[in-house]
Amino acid sequence: GFLFGMLHVIYGNPSPENLVGGFFLAWAYLKSETVLIPILLHSLGNSFVLTAQLAGWYVLSHIG
Repeated sequence: GFLFGMLHVIYGNPSPENLVGGFFLAWAYLKSETVLIPILLHSLGNSFVLTAQLAGWYVLSHIG
């Protein structure tokens, strides 16, 4: 989890959520015993962020 968070800091996305997310994904790996579940969860999380950013852009671009 710590490594996941630090890699996000190094690559320009410093956020405490990344550390929490890293621990959550590590827990998901330990529980599922496969790397597929954390990969799917990470992809789902990225999809939510992308959707929120696109929705925000759409709303802001159509206000004025």
